[in-house]
Amino acid sequence: VCSVAKEIIDMGATPIIKPHPVESPDKYEKLGVGILDYDGPAEEIFAALNDHITEVFGFNSTSLILASALFNIKATSMRPSWNSSFYTALDTEASLLFTTYTSARPCQ
Repeated sequence: VCSVAKEIIDMGATPIIKPHPVESPDKYEKLGVGILDYDGPAEEIFAALNDHITEVFGFNSTSLILASALFNIKATSMRPSWNSSFYTALDTEASLLFTTYTSARPCQ
């Protein structure tokens, strides 16, 4: 997550992390990014703030697909080097959803 946040900052954007509801937001505080304290689904945020969201980054979340397909928000799937075979491990239909609605970007 640290390297992804740095890449987003280097791109000139302000990263805001929405932790998964079972995660503690404390582990993200040291990154110097915004932390969204919201237990609901990310899609509710996309609907409410659609005009203010430039791009959504994630790893392999269906929220990426929905951000693009339903809200026309650019979605980027960050793929760490240890997960480079992610798309090939998916079944054909799931792989097609990710390749259709997200752009893949390798991260360190």
